[in-house]
Amino acid sequence: MKCTTRPASLAAPFQMAERLFDQRLGTFVGPGSVSIVEDGSNTVYEFDVPGFDADSIDIDVEDGRLNVSGKRDAATKGLVYTERRSAEFRRVLKLDRKLDPSTIEADLASGVLRIIVGRRPETERRKISVRS
Repeated sequence: MKCTTRPASLAAPFQMAERLFDQRLGTFVGPGSVSIVEDGSNTVYEFDVPGFDADSIDIDVEDGRLNVSGKRDAATKGLVYTERRSAEFRRVLKLDRKLDPSTIEADLASGVLRIIVGRRPETERRKISVRS
């Protein structure tokens, strides 16, 4: 977690520099950061989406790609001061051939979007008995 005492007016250039630095290192930082975990017969994609609600997130599958996007607008009604900004993200991840897009489920809790994709039954490992 980063902590800063820079005034809000000076924060934007520093945030841009940090984002560029992180991108050069091959990491993605910010809304939509993802972890992928294999959990038994499922693959679980966990996205960091703090401040986003279910209505502001879109998920679809096309041509073997999982498309996840979202947009969060900054509050403006009665605003006196803010360091929160509008944010949006878009991630396109290629699904492995062993995954079955028809099994996709998604849930959102505590700022984490979990997308669960099951494996195709024919890709599961199975034991073949040898007849004698």
